[in-house]
Amino acid sequence: MASSSLISGSNSPKYDVFLSFRGEDTRNTFTSHLYAALCRSKIETFIDDSEVRTGDEISSSLSIAIRSSSLSIIIFSKHYASSTWCLNELLEILECNKTRGHIILPIFYHVSPSEIRKQTGTYGEAFAIHEERFKETKDKVQNWRTALEKVTGLSGTVINHDRLESKFIDEIIQDVSLKLKRTTSGDYLDPGLVGITSRIERVETLLCIGMEDFRIIGIWGMGGIGKSTIAKAIFHRIAWQFESVCFLTDVKNEAKKGLQHLQETFLFKIFGEQNLYMDTFMVSKLSRKKILVVLDDVDDSEHLEVLADQNYFGLGSRIIVTSRDRQVLYSIGGDKLELYKVEGLNDRESLQLFNEKAFKQSFSPEDYMELPRKFVCYCGGNPLALQVLGGSLFRKSMPQWNSLLDKLKKCPNLKIQEVLRISYDGLEFEEQQIFLFIACFFKEEDLDRVINILDCCEYSTEHGINVLLDKCLLTITKNRLMMHDLIQEMGHGIVIQESPKEPSKRSRLWDPRDIRNLFERYMGISEVESISLNLSQISELYLSPGAFTRMPRLKLLKFSDIRHKEMNKVKIRKGILESLPDDLRYLCWHRYPSKSLPFKFNPNHLVELDMSYSNLQHLWKDTKDLGNLRLIDLQGCEQLIEVPDLSGAPNLHFMYLDGCSNLTKFPKISRSVKELDLSSTAVEEIPSLRHLTSLETLILQFCSNITKFPQISGTITYLNLRSTEIEEVPDSMIKSLNKLVDLRFCHSTRLKNLPTSMIHLTSLKTLTLSGCSNITKFPQISGAITELHLSGTAIDEVPNSVIESLYNLVHLDLRYNTRLKNLPSMSHLTSLETLFLSDCSNITEFPEISVEIRYLRLGRTAIEQIPSSVKRLTNLEDLTFDHCRSLKRVSNGIFKLESRYACFPSRKLDFSGCSKLKNLPEVLENSREIYSLRLTRSAMKTLPSSIELLSGLKELSLRYCKNLESLPNSLCNLTNLRRLDLSGCFGVEKMLANVLSSSSSSGLCSLRKLDLSECGMLVFPSALSGLCSLDELDLKGNNFESLSLKHFTSLTRLDISYCMRLKYLQEPLPSHLRFVDKSYCISLETLPDTTIVSTGERDISRHFQKDAKARYIWVLCSVGGSCVAWSVRLGSWVAALLLLP
Repeated sequence: MASSSLISGSNSPKYDVFLSFRGEDTRNTFTSHLYAALCRSKIETFIDDSEVRTGDEISSSLSIAIRSSSLSIIIFSKHYASSTWCLNELLEILECNKTRGHIILPIFYHVSPSEIRKQTGTYGEAFAIHEERFKETKDKVQNWRTALEKVTGLSGTVINHDRLESKFIDEIIQDVSLKLKRTTSGDYLDPGLVGITSRIERVETLLCIGMEDFRIIGIWGMGGIGKSTIAKAIFHRIAWQFESVCFLTDVKNEAKKGLQHLQETFLFKIFGEQNLYMDTFMVSKLSRKKILVVLDDVDDSEHLEVLADQNYFGLGSRIIVTSRDRQVLYSIGGDKLELYKVEGLNDRESLQLFNEKAFKQSFSPEDYMELPRKFVCYCGGNPLALQVLGGSLFRKSMPQWNSLLDKLKKCPNLKIQEVLRISYDGLEFEEQQIFLFIACFFKEEDLDRVINILDCCEYSTEHGINVLLDKCLLTITKNRLMMHDLIQEMGHGIVIQESPKEPSKRSRLWDPRDIRNLFERYMGISEVESISLNLSQISELYLSPGAFTRMPRLKLLKFSDIRHKEMNKVKIRKGILESLPDDLRYLCWHRYPSKSLPFKFNPNHLVELDMSYSNLQHLWKDTKDLGNLRLIDLQGCEQLIEVPDLSGAPNLHFMYLDGCSNLTKFPKISRSVKELDLSSTAVEEIPSLRHLTSLETLILQFCSNITKFPQISGTITYLNLRSTEIEEVPDSMIKSLNKLVDLRFCHSTRLKNLPTSMIHLTSLKTLTLSGCSNITKFPQISGAITELHLSGTAIDEVPNSVIESLYNLVHLDLRYNTRLKNLPSMSHLTSLETLFLSDCSNITEFPEISVEIRYLRLGRTAIEQIPSSVKRLTNLEDLTFDHCRSLKRVSNGIFKLESRYACFPSRKLDFSGCSKLKNLPEVLENSREIYSLRLTRSAMKTLPSSIELLSGLKELSLRYCKNLESLPNSLCNLTNLRRLDLSGCFGVEKMLANVLSSSSSSGLCSLRKLDLSECGMLVFPSALSGLCSLDELDLKGNNFESLSLKHFTSLTRLDISYCMRLKYLQEPLPSHLRFVDKSYCISLETLPDTTIVSTGERDISRHFQKDAKARYIWVLCSVGGSCVAWSVRLGSWVAALLLLP
């Protein structure tokens, strides 16, 4: 591959855990069970499989394994000390502990630490033998004794007969997981990150991770000073302490694709799902999570408003924002903001960093002692300048150093970009050209594509990129070319200096104003080689028919519509373009206005052609020389009716025609094509494609005219036939696809059952038949399958003979299979993590499944009871029974779900809509695992008095439980409860009064949100005044006339909308209150002076009293059928009026 030489070699394998044990004692018992549990927890563990060990000294491979492990578990069994091999392992482990900080976890397996420490019992007998055997080397025996004494002084686990061994193993796994998280969280720090530790510690002090509040940390400073580096290091260091994490890079550029795209990207990183929107439901989901978010490189306060609203996040959440603009950070943080300014490196740190780049070591050679200090002084502590300048001097002679230093002295006040120019000046001419192409055209583009394009410009691109990498002018991330902003700006400045006053004489253009000047004003011959224009940055651009005849050197042309939403902004006068430069290597013109490319255009040098969403009907008529062409992208060209013969394009690899809705004929293409996308075209017949021996991806989704399964080459790995009219899959065709990995037929409603030869597709990992309503039989497939999507089919049975072989299955989706009855046992499917059976209305029994299951959805099934065996599901995180209208009984096993791995509550139970479920079983023992319990619209009359044993519960919903009669007094003992929803429940005044009157001052001490909307309350319960931690209170739709909130000192949000009888909102209001919704409070007569009621636009200053403390309150109120929002800053009577739709 072109990029292979750019990838550095990987480090040697590293284990999380090394197991030290006496094989004859525990190999086939305790050790084997512990090893299996470690593997299930995805903890990389080294175990010596040798049954027979020869000699006294441990092997070099074991020494390496110990040294490359983070933690050692030493299982001291009865005869551990009789093995000299084990004792030497112990010495090696203690040495690693001393020199490398290696963690040791001792386990005393049916032997006491005292017996080991004092070497009595079997340990004394073993050492008596060692003393006799090693008379000549008594130091060795003494070292073993000392080692045993040291290790018994460490905290460990004593295993005896008072509990099941499985319980001990669960605790060990938890302990190991926590220790590894704490250890590896710091592993991210690159030793080359000079000065990073002190800066991380300062930011961590501001973060206050241990506090359960919400904070925004702004990291502010000039470009290249290390903001992103610090944020990334902190993210990897503390991420393990949060429920969900998101690192959103380059927000400034991501936002150019639209704020909606920005929010979707953010939500995808949090939830792992596409097409999510920031609606009320999503905000509710976010606000229940403790989240860590890093927003890197933000330059617009609007970006923070859509991503970092503090109302989106749960308590304990932290937002870290990096920006060059302090005002952007001030605009969103408010009193939650802590600002950290990144200062430059001090002289010692600067010198160390410079030496690392210039000499590949932390110190200067003796003959270079003074020169590095002079360069460090010049750089002024800027890390990027130090790296670039130091890198440019690597392996240079002293005269070259002095020459460079002299050059710097001539311009002592130059800015950082000019310092970066020095590294550019050290490049060969060809390397400079490659650098400028990347800076002005190819930043963030795919490495391999850039190499192909620039190679055709007769550059040695791969070599040039390697030079740029060595000189710190370029980095590669996920195979994309990345360049620091300062370095890119330096590249832009170099091009501008080619002709400061006449852009048309520059080699590269990217600024919309310069491009407009070139096309609409300049009439001479242009020197330009590349033009890159983002269509979202212009209103219109007019081209003359002969616009490109004056650009003979143009190689790269890009008129891009990144969002594919812009109208046709580039217009051609008289409608016809006469020509395009024959020297073009890359042509991207989204929404090209003409029906074809110019007749005179010769694309023989063209490498990539991207004419997405254009008005093209065809590309060209006659045969063209296409020897360099590698990619054609014509997606969204709805008027395209034909594609020229491309069988003579020997290097064409990628062809995208999706959305060409008038294209009826399958294109003639070269056998070199690897990816072909014909989605949503009108193609009616697919010819035999068996000659396309390079084809790996074929996408024919939404091709409604395709009725036959295509004849394709056995090289195919991904085949998408979604929403086609295919009725059958011929046995003769499918069995040859032995490399097929992903096959999709979803919503192909005419498709009938698949052939039995599917079982021979041993490479198939994903099969999707969702929405194939004529599929009546469960497919016979290979045991290699990992994902099986069968929702919305007509399957009525899952044969045991098929399911028993799917030992690699991870995800099984059987939703909406209304004919499907109970399933066979799947307890042997130990890889299965997700099982979806929602809306399988004939499922009446709880499925037999593996204890490894993590997500189980059984909503809208006919299950009547949950068996006690549910307690075996120790990995379960999400168990849903919503709208199971036949469910009457729940076993108390539902509350005995013991976690083997989790250190914090991680499970939610959902019984919403279970209209026959009247009660829950008693909780028999303490459980911290369940954090959410939803009983919305169930038939619940009360909760068990033992509910207090769900000590990890954070969310409880009894919304619209119309039969609810009482709440147990023990509810007040749920000290971790954050959200309580009793909306739509009548009589809650009395219920809550009984609960809170029986509690101590600490009752419901963590409650942050209480929803009592539409409860028909005539009087606001005075007992609620003790809930001083309450942050949000929802009282909408109630019937009380007066409301006092003076005791709710932490309240920030209040909803009293539709309280039509409410007349008085008594003062004082809570000092932290920021939002009040009083829409349709038609009887409300007065508000305290610290708020405002608006009945239209008018002078509002008279509503304020001058106050030393300035704060804001948002008040929503009904004004003539529309909704008005006031933003009020108290103390200086400033307000903003916003009319909401």
